[in-house]
Amino acid sequence: RINLMGAFKEDAKTPIKKAKKAYVIGGGNVAMDAVRSLKRLGVDAHIMYRRGEEELPARAMEVHHAKEEGVKFDLLQNPVKILTNEENNVIGMEVVDMELTEPGEDGRRSVI
Repeated sequence: RINLMGAFKEDAKTPIKKAKKAYVIGGGNVAMDAVRSLKRLGVDAHIMYRRGEEELPARAMEVHHAKEEGVKFDLLQNPVKILTNEENNVIGMEVVDMELTEPGEDGRRSVI
């Protein structure tokens, strides 16, 4: 809808509701595509990922381009609750800080 139908335009047949700020939860390539699209729509766009930058599953070039476009990275954070108002619109999140453990036998660091 955004690209093919011009939903980013206010006079579109099916306009989108633009937020001032948005978080994409995750760190893969699809998350990078989504957050960069939000940024291009003028949204204060953030990636929230429960691990550190070295553990991001997205390709390094995707992360690089997201940073170039001004995407903010909230790393070592994990949402635990989505907050809504009486109209059921999202108004915030409860977030916990995460920590990485030392690498295990498989070389992967866990989060606590």
